Amino acid sequence: AVCLLPAGTEEGEETELPQTFELLIRQPAEFPLYLSSTRMADRGGDLVAVDPLTLTALPPIRTVLQSGKKTAAAVVPVRLHARRTEIGTLDLWCGEVRGDRRWRLQFDVRGTSPAGSPAGTEGAEAEGIVDEAVRVRTAEVIRRTFQPGAAVQPGAAAPPLPSETLVKRLSEAADLGRHEWPPTLLRTFWEVLREAVEGRRLSPGHEARWLNLLGFALRPGFGVRLDDWRVAQTWRLFAGGVLHPRNELCRAEWWILWRRIAGGLTAGQEQTVAEPLLAAVRTPGGRALHERSEIWRLLGALERLPVATKVDLGDRALEVARRGRERELCAATLWALGRLGGRVPVHGLLNGLVPVETVETWIAWLLEAAPSDPGLPFCVVQLARRTGDRYRDLPSPLRHAVVAWLGGRGASDRYVELVRDGGELREHEQHLVFGDTLPRGLRIE
Repeated sequence: AVCLLPAGTEEGEETELPQTFELLIRQPAEFPLYLSSTRMADRGGDLVAVDPLTLTALPPIRTVLQSGKKTAAAVVPVRLHARRTEIGTLDLWCGEVRGDRRWRLQFDVRGTSPAGSPAGTEGAEAEGIVDEAVRVRTAEVIRRTFQPGAAVQPGAAAPPLPSETLVKRLSEAADLGRHEWPPTLLRTFWEVLREAVEGRRLSPGHEARWLNLLGFALRPGFGVRLDDWRVAQTWRLFAGGVLHPRNELCRAEWWILWRRIAGGLTAGQEQTVAEPLLAAVRTPGGRALHERSEIWRLLGALERLPVATKVDLGDRALEVARRGRERELCAATLWALGRLGGRVPVHGLLNGLVPVETVETWIAWLLEAAPSDPGLPFCVVQLARRTGDRYRDLPSPLRHAVVAWLGGRGASDRYVELVRDGGELREHEQHLVFGDTLPRGLRIE
């Protein structure tokens, strides 16, 4: 092993190693990391024997370092630069010796857990890390969109960009469509948006776009190293609320943001989000249809709420679906009901599931009343999906009734299979459960 950062390195201090290394790009590679609390004399660049008595193995990064559109593997001579950040992480830069390409790796060294990637991070990292030029280009697009004075200083040296074209310009800068952005690139978008937070004030359009991209970049709130810290930083926004509260789109995007990152919120934070909304779903007057629908979807995604609260919300969701006067709202409440009573949580704990007896009454009503909504079959599937756990599964007679009901409605064989036999969700089914697309490499059960 080679010493990257000597003991006593200050936050923000950077070390450049004297050696030249060969870096494999466009092919899977592993970057192991070790931490020592006893080797105090090593200097940057020193070669060190890997001794488990003095070195603790930290979770490695397994990824593919990308460069351009080529797919053939290549070896690039690089120099290494390491920096300890203010939040206790390690930034490692691989800079090309005979060119300007750079790649950044982020290691979480805040703890000393045994080797093995943190839960859910392997798939995210496997989707690759783009080279620094892509990160710089996309960051510039975001900064120019939200730079202070962007709405009033069109003659600036770097002219501002309209918020309406942000996603299109990011796709062009990355040379990737929005659903192809790897998780590591999305998290760099989050970093730049956080720096450009004052750009929310420019106009309602700027705030709506800022909130939308922030949630999109951090979804689902877990799965990438340091996401716990990112969500904690994002949570600081909550107390301030929407900056343009009279704008319906801004209010809706506000709720979408918290739904997208709900998987990273604590139980207390979920309760804080939900409390003012519980009254809103009881007396919904004064809010536009789209906002009410997004509120319901957000509440459905808060899986760490108390069971009694989820039961009450589920009962109210059934009441709204029963009326069925507004199609968008009916679809939102059925989606929320599927999440509230689902047998397999996305991020919540098993001891926080709604009791089987309650779910039985919900299903009985749904099978009898059968609201006219295309999302109804999948809602029922989530409530009745077999897990193999007798404490979570519905009684066999009711599951058989659900299977027959699905068949009578012409539901797909796959839906029948999930209720009858169980199994893991396929990609498009995961998106249905999450209520949005998931970043490449991330999955839910």
